[in-house]
Amino acid sequence: MRPTYERSPALRPDPSARQPIRHAAFGLAMRTWADGTQDGHYRSGQAIVREALSDPGLDSVLVSDPLRSWASRVSPRAGKAPSMGEDPSRGLLQHYRLRRGLPRIPAEAEAIFGRVEKRLLRRLTPHPTVLVTSDPVQAATADPDAWADVVFHAWDDFAEAPHPHHRAARDLYLWAYERMAERDVKVISVAERTAERIGAPRRHVIPNGVTAAEFERPGQPPEWFSRLRTRVALYAGTMESRVDTAALTELAGALGPSWTIVMVGLVTEPEPFERLRTLPNVVIADRWHPRPQVLAMMSRADACLLPHLDTALTRTMSPLKMYEYLASGAPVIATDLPTIRKVSGRCRLIPPGAPWAAAVRQAAAGPRATAAEIDRFRAAHDWQTRYREWRTYAFAGRS
Repeated sequence: MRPTYERSPALRPDPSARQPIRHAAFGLAMRTWADGTQDGHYRSGQAIVREALSDPGLDSVLVSDPLRSWASRVSPRAGKAPSMGEDPSRGLLQHYRLRRGLPRIPAEAEAIFGRVEKRLLRRLTPHPTVLVTSDPVQAATADPDAWADVVFHAWDDFAEAPHPHHRAARDLYLWAYERMAERDVKVISVAERTAERIGAPRRHVIPNGVTAAEFERPGQPPEWFSRLRTRVALYAGTMESRVDTAALTELAGALGPSWTIVMVGLVTEPEPFERLRTLPNVVIADRWHPRPQVLAMMSRADACLLPHLDTALTRTMSPLKMYEYLASGAPVIATDLPTIRKVSGRCRLIPPGAPWAAAVRQAAAGPRATAAEIDRFRAAHDWQTRYREWRTYAFAGRS
């Protein structure tokens, strides 16, 4: 069933504080809107768009998919474009090109995103419209005179991300950061360091969040997880070079056979995880699981892990999984990084390079968060709460 977006009274702004900008176009990065329907649009960029679609303070919202090749459109895996509901003021625009991959040099990027921008502008009503995009290149190439404002929603530092797609475009991303600063693009970032790196004069930090309702309807874990008869330390997330596999290897040995380290998610860089795969008390479930199953595993784990290396990338992250772990009520053990130090006292922090086993055992032995604590955390970090702050800054106009 496709989602519909009703204008919820819960989001209705105070008339005395209504923002002057009432029209928005949202550019997505990496994942299309159809991709997001598989998991409820829980990631930062798509979660903000999801909230905007139900915002009665916006008279029109146009969602713009990232570029895809024509070959992807005719692929057997390509699904039908998702419906945006019956509201004619909510729309979706998809973009295709003949070549695979994205541009790598500024001149090519300006030409390609210039065509995307023209298509967007043709679809818009003749009202002042804010362009919000999670793609740094789209933000850098947007014509500032065509929009009421241009906003870059930075949910990651693409110039430092380990994924091969990002590494290949690193020089282009660095150019885009410089261009954004020159053009005074407004930056809303999940962490201060990303905004500082871009050098944007207008910037605001809004961390990641959760969809509280997801955690109020717990699902069931997969059968293989339910069959485990040991204590479980869970890592849920992409498995790539940002993960401290050396710390996990040491942890598996220190915990011994009474524990199982379960790792659930897509493996994008296999080599760092080869040693872990050989360990008898480590399970790497690198296959797709429905999101309710992943959340159920979090809530049932004895401890949830966030073992990140201390790098330029991880210091610019607001780890989404940490918020999800805490919203599940699980005790969390994480690498001590600046962006997570003050989120919750339920999160035990481990200095980079220090052993993890004692903290994992202590977390599992201690009392779990109470229902009241969990409810307060979910409410404070719910995307509706985040969006209210986000909207106030994003649509305030140029000052």
